[in-house]
Amino acid sequence: MLKPGVTFPTGDTQRALGTGDTVWTLYLVSGYALEKWNFLLHLGHVHHNNTFNERVNLWHASAAVTWQAAERLKLIFDTGIDRNVERFATDDPVFVIGGLIYSPVDDFDLDLGYRAAVVEDVREHALLAGLTLRW
Repeated sequence: MLKPGVTFPTGDTQRALGTGDTVWTLYLVSGYALEKWNFLLHLGHVHHNNTFNERVNLWHASAAVTWQAAERLKLIFDTGIDRNVERFATDDPVFVIGGLIYSPVDDFDLDLGYRAAVVEDVREHALLAGLTLRW
């Protein structure tokens, strides 16, 4: 499946809140499902217009697996790499994400995860939380 996207500038570039220009994306998403397992592949291109002299053409690649641990609970592991936006950077950020997706009712998910990344020998850690509503 192809997943196009667009992000409009809404931040304040003087305070480094946003890139100052529209960003276009196109991703290829592919998956394979078994009874309790899903395997996902995500490849993409980002046209990163910006006012900060950062790279404009970026790429993304990731692979994930989900496991249906219980009727309303999935565990997920995701790993990938993104092209570094810094024009003169030599390392691209690599990341791993582990988490769970709990669906208390149909068409509503609560997500909780942990992300670890390495960017030019600097380790970054983040707790992730989210919700999804489908209709």
